[in-house]
Amino acid sequence: MLGPAVNPLGALAGGDWTDLHYPFFQFTHEMFAREGRLPFWNPYIFSGQPHLVSLNVLALYPTELGSLFVDIEPSTFYALDLMAHLWLAGTGMLWWLRRSGRSPSAAFMGGLCYMLGGHLFTLVAAGHPHWVRSLAWLPLMFACLEEGRLSGRLAWFAGAGALLALPALTISMQFVAFALLISAAWILCPFSLPSLPARSLRLAVLGGVVAGLSAVIWVPGLEYYAHSVRAKPEPGLSALWALSPWDAIAFLLPEIWGTLQPYFGPHLFRSSTDYPGLLPLALAVIGGAAAWRTETRWVILAAAGVLLALGPATPVGEWLAQVPVFSGFRTPLRWLSFTHLAACVLAARGWDEILSGRKRGAVTAAGLLLVFGVVAWTLSSRAPRLAGAASLPKFVAEHLQEGRITQEDINGTFMDSLKKGAVSGVVTAGALGMLVVTPLPFALRAVVAWGVTVTDLLVSSARYFIFAPAAAQREPGPVMTFLLSPGREGGRLAPSQFRVATDEYFGLPNRRMYHGLHWISGYHGLPLARYRHLLQSALSASSVAQLSVLNVRYIVTTGPAPQGAEVLATIDRGDGGRVTIFAHPAPLPRAFLAGGVIPCDTFEDVLEEMNKPGWVPSRMPTDSPLVPALLGARLATRGSIACKYGQDDITASVSLPGDGLLVFSEVWYPAWKAYVDAVRVPVLRAYGALRALAVPAGEHTVRMTYDSWSFKIGLWLSCCTAAALLITVSLSPLGGRG
Repeated sequence: MLGPAVNPLGALAGGDWTDLHYPFFQFTHEMFAREGRLPFWNPYIFSGQPHLVSLNVLALYPTELGSLFVDIEPSTFYALDLMAHLWLAGTGMLWWLRRSGRSPSAAFMGGLCYMLGGHLFTLVAAGHPHWVRSLAWLPLMFACLEEGRLSGRLAWFAGAGALLALPALTISMQFVAFALLISAAWILCPFSLPSLPARSLRLAVLGGVVAGLSAVIWVPGLEYYAHSVRAKPEPGLSALWALSPWDAIAFLLPEIWGTLQPYFGPHLFRSSTDYPGLLPLALAVIGGAAAWRTETRWVILAAAGVLLALGPATPVGEWLAQVPVFSGFRTPLRWLSFTHLAACVLAARGWDEILSGRKRGAVTAAGLLLVFGVVAWTLSSRAPRLAGAASLPKFVAEHLQEGRITQEDINGTFMDSLKKGAVSGVVTAGALGMLVVTPLPFALRAVVAWGVTVTDLLVSSARYFIFAPAAAQREPGPVMTFLLSPGREGGRLAPSQFRVATDEYFGLPNRRMYHGLHWISGYHGLPLARYRHLLQSALSASSVAQLSVLNVRYIVTTGPAPQGAEVLATIDRGDGGRVTIFAHPAPLPRAFLAGGVIPCDTFEDVLEEMNKPGWVPSRMPTDSPLVPALLGARLATRGSIACKYGQDDITASVSLPGDGLLVFSEVWYPAWKAYVDAVRVPVLRAYGALRALAVPAGEHTVRMTYDSWSFKIGLWLSCCTAAALLITVSLSPLGGRG
């Protein structure tokens, strides 16, 4: 399935691949090849953006670190990486189930369902490698918890913590929080352990190892998070990324979300079928019904995962959304990952139930699947009548409508899903009947079960994989070709001198990084909040004054011309739309002098000042505590400024006739430090989100450098924890069960 992406000519093209992972991967590799280190700052999007600690960059995950020493295309790397993690997911589940007492064939069935289940497999196509990696380690983490519970050895809980730290390194902080909550329940609830203090010690070891090893992510991540848009979640946001009761039908209908692209509808995050296949579901039901007394935890986890995925729609979800840590998570739907795990554990138990000769549950399941198939086929055969019903189109449209899809297409998608569900139901019922009624040899039973499972899962997931020529990932497109064309004003100099603004999502925003263009917009899940509000204000303003502060020369828009802009060209984007490229005749450079300051109490006051009629960029509003010398002072508006921009630093030679306020059209972030002639000076928040510093009269050398103490502290904590863990494990081997 991932073969085309391994070929250097092909690339995964769905979900976040082209917008997020490929550009960031390439940027990290290019920086490492050029300077031998990882970049802390990305200057190409959002007028500058933290890179390594941005909670959307996967560079510190072991396989990504290893890839720095290999010349490999992003698409090829991610295809190979995901193949390896899918294999790890299935093999880890198989090993764990064998250790738990399941038969070899049942363990294989559980591993197969977990590895190729719709929830895990289609996350690959959705462009979520961080979540696939996390799910790959989950069975091994539970295996360590189970071994520790049985043996009582703390080393097993430390091992579980080490495995759970890996998802943190791949920026799956929500996954880590969910897994820690479940791990706490697994450790504290079984009362076979000697005492509550003993259980608490095991939980402390698990949590301490996770926190220590992943400190390099979460310590600077907390600093970043505090300045991101997620620090103040929008009301009701988490409900949009939650499961709805209608979504439950997706467990039985393959491709209910199947359009030509992954689904992005009213839940905004739905890009997976969540369809694990009917045979695994039937086996899970058989296993849960037969062994709910001994497998109570897995039955509860399967049900709780679905319940919590509903998010604030339930009292439990509403309460959890108010709890610190969980209150900042926008995707309750992620709980389905743990439902998927529990279902695969129960499916293995159901397989053993069939082999042991207990057939009542299997026969019942086969009958229900057959009934489901007949009902689904009957409904799909009445497509015209159903399509004309008043309730069905509205009900389906609410959950299936995507962009320009017509009502007819929506009805067709629903009916196709019913037909495929009907075929799957009948075939699965027949396969299950053959397994339990017909005296087939074991090998033939396995072939039937595994063949139906693989076919069902692959057919339901196949259309979610979208591939494109790898060369297309770097094609500039008509707009960028125009901006980069030789001989045009700004042409080849645009990347280093001026930025580009756009008010819409086209051209796959971060792909512009390949061409060295600096855009004030971009794509990021957690942009810095102040800058996003400044950007929104600048793009919605009637004049180009605020865009001038952001060093914007070119404006690409489908809307009217901002006041003061000049038309350069109207261009066909290539997707049926047309945009106009305007030019700002005299934008401010990336480093300029402000002629005066306007003290403000809040950031909202800053934006209000800039939106007043007649405001000019030379008057800098700020809500930062001001240097006393700046208040009421006559500041130099002319002088000599020569800047050299490095990756994580800026050096400027400045000559001023009087005291001045030097503004850098770069985003403010606490890790940036400023020095004038090697003397540390405070960095002000210019215009609410940019950087400025006071410079005295005369000739001076100004230097700004990215120096993150939070990253250094996190790195030291992670290194010390890793060293302590290695020493402890070497002195105290895990050993066998107690």
